Amino acid sequence: MASFLKFAAAGLLAVSAVAVPTKQVRSTSVEKRSTSKAGAAYNDISLVTALCGDSSGISWAYNWGSSSDGNLPSGVEYVPMLWGTSSLFVDGWTTNVEAAIAAGSSYIMGFNEPDLASQANLAAADAATYYKQYLTPYSGKAKLVSPAVTSSSSTTAGLAWFESFISECSDCGVSVLAVHWYGDSVSELQSFITEAISTASKYGISEVWLTEWALSSDEGGISDLATAASFVQEAGAWLDEQSALTRYSYFYVANGYLLTNGVVNSVGAAYASAASSSSTSSSSSSSSSSSTTSTTSTSTSIYVAPTTTSSSSTSTSIYVAPTTTTAAAAFPTVDTNNNNAASETSTEAYGAAQAATTTVAATSTTPVVLTTTTVTIKSTVTVTTGCVPTPPPCESSFVPTPSSGFVTQTAVPSAV
Repeated sequence: MASFLKFAAAGLLAVSAVAVPTKQVRSTSVEKRSTSKAGAAYNDISLVTALCGDSSGISWAYNWGSSSDGNLPSGVEYVPMLWGTSSLFVDGWTTNVEAAIAAGSSYIMGFNEPDLASQANLAAADAATYYKQYLTPYSGKAKLVSPAVTSSSSTTAGLAWFESFISECSDCGVSVLAVHWYGDSVSELQSFITEAISTASKYGISEVWLTEWALSSDEGGISDLATAASFVQEAGAWLDEQSALTRYSYFYVANGYLLTNGVVNSVGAAYASAASSSSTSSSSSSSSSSSTTSTTSTSTSIYVAPTTTSSSSTSTSIYVAPTTTTAAAAFPTVDTNNNNAASETSTEAYGAAQAATTTVAATSTTPVVLTTTTVTIKSTVTVTTGCVPTPPPCESSFVPTPSSGFVTQTAVPSAV
């Protein structure tokens, strides 16, 4: 929707640098992706590095074409696309897509906005025929993504077009529904994505991708950086919470959009930062699961401040580091230096470019022997994490606030 093709007497000419493949060369480099949902939609591969560097939360990329046209940053998976059905796109398709799969691509994308006359422009039945010819043969070698439809509410476009397509293509091996959205508010985006997830579920499709999204005012370039940056932050946070929405890519990695004069602008920085935070959050959640298991099965010495009710009470108030912030439970040891200090500090590194510092306060110098004890977290803990890529902003703070002032967890410490 945000770009267009014009047909000229000499053939099919791309008059816009967006939403079309720049060239079809056999050059594909793919590496394992991170846990982030965020991707990079690009025409110029060198600008992807400008956006995310070699170790950002950007996990995947596509260029509306079937070959990457160079090397993507480490950890970024390339996803090939069959944009349309003319010879410009199908010539070399087999060679390029097989090279991409061999290099590690785990998904293949279908046609670009076939429900729009200025884009792939295909009737649903025709799209199904071409899809079976060019994409279905790779089912089992990679997951197949549907043609990416617009957010139009027309009965012949958008999700309605997709339903007509999937009815003709129920045996095509489609695993993912791809959609595009351009609108005016976060609430509009939320409404459309919720509808897309529901539509996909109706046909047994568990994944939805949002492969183009932006404010309508920014289709031709970012009109207001501050407004767009705020929108990206709010919308991105919501998208990360939707489990069925597994990937998204903001429109797009180019000057005037996420970059200005080849340098990441405030919108690009907000997008890259959100991607990094999403990746970190996913990693922390994974660590949390193993940490909880470790806490309940491994003896740990802790220094406990008894409650005013009873020193032998099984409900004890202490300061601890939440398990979601570290790769293992971070309990301090007893006051081994016997300085009767009012607090003990424990610092653990967890993951590249990340650190968590937790201050554990004690109101008693007498160790308490616990067996299986339910302890109550009664404070907030500030965790400062490093993030990528550069340039700044490159730091974020997370302050977990326990619900109603308390969070309860179970620990099994040994005698101190």
